[in-house]
Amino acid sequence: MEKVDKKAANRCVEDVRRRFLGGLPREHGLLKSRAPMLLKNLISSLPSGHPAHGYDRRYSASFFMVVDYFLSLDDLPGFNEKFDCFRAFEIDPSRSDKEQTDKEIAWASLCTEFDAYYVVGRCLGLGIHGFEQLSPRRQRGRNQKCDFCAKQGDATLYFEVKRKSGEERNSLPVGDKEAYLDQAREFTPDRSEDIMSWLNGAGRTSSTSGQRMVPMVAAALEKGADYLICMVPMWEPLESVATKCFKNLYRTSRAPQSFVSGDSIIENLRGVILMAGHDNFCLINSANPGGI
Repeated sequence: MEKVDKKAANRCVEDVRRRFLGGLPREHGLLKSRAPMLLKNLISSLPSGHPAHGYDRRYSASFFMVVDYFLSLDDLPGFNEKFDCFRAFEIDPSRSDKEQTDKEIAWASLCTEFDAYYVVGRCLGLGIHGFEQLSPRRQRGRNQKCDFCAKQGDATLYFEVKRKSGEERNSLPVGDKEAYLDQAREFTPDRSEDIMSWLNGAGRTSSTSGQRMVPMVAAALEKGADYLICMVPMWEPLESVATKCFKNLYRTSRAPQSFVSGDSIIENLRGVILMAGHDNFCLINSANPGGI
C-alpha cells in the first residue's frame, strides 16, 4: 500500500476548506465554526515597525490575552475597521522624536481600547455589541461615534474610552525650552488633581493656545456615551484616585471594586470606569439609576 503523507494531506484539506469558506458570505453559519483568530498567528504578517513585534508571549501574556479577546469579536459591526487600524499600525524609527512619540501615544490609546473591551466584556460580563457606533443620545448636530457599545439585558450601553497621556505629552523640556524642545525632557507625573482637572475641566487649559480644554466628561456626553472609561497613571491606588476625584462617594462592592457617587460632574452619565490595566479597574456609578 502506498504510504500517505499525512501532513501534505492535512494541508490539502485545510487549503480546500479555506478556499471554500472564503467564498461564503460573512454571516454564513459555517464561518462561525472556524478556528479563532489569534495574535500569535498574525504577528508574522504585521509590518516590521508594528509594536506587537516587541511583545514576548512568555512575558506579555496579558497583552496577547486582551488582543485575542478583541480578535474573538470579529463578527461584530465595526470590527473590520478597528482590526485594519490595528493591523496597519507601524512606528518608523527614522521619524522625528515628536512623530515617534505621537505614534507611541496613539498605540497606547489603541491598547487602552482593547483593555476596555476586556473589562466590560470579560470582567463585567456585558455582551460587546459593536465598535465605533453612534449613540441615539448624542447631542444634536453631533455625529461623532462612541468607541463601542455593549448589551446589558435588553439595554444597549455606549462607552467612550480615553487615556490620560499628559505624562508623555506635557513633560517639561530640560534646560532652555527652545534648544531642547525635541530632545531630553523632564518627567512630570500626573497626580490626582491632574486627573480630576482632566475629567471635569477645572483649571485645564491648552499649553499651546492657552484656551480652556474640553473636559473628558463633557466630550463623552457630547457623543451620548453612558460610560466614560479612563486609563490613568497609577501613582496611588485607584480607590484613592476615585475618592479625590468624585464627591459623595461610597463603596458598593470590592470585587469588582465599585462605588456610587452623587457628584454633579457625572450626574448625566451612568458612570465612569477608571483603569490602570485590564485587571485593575474601579467602577464609579452615578447616583442616578441604571448603572452596571
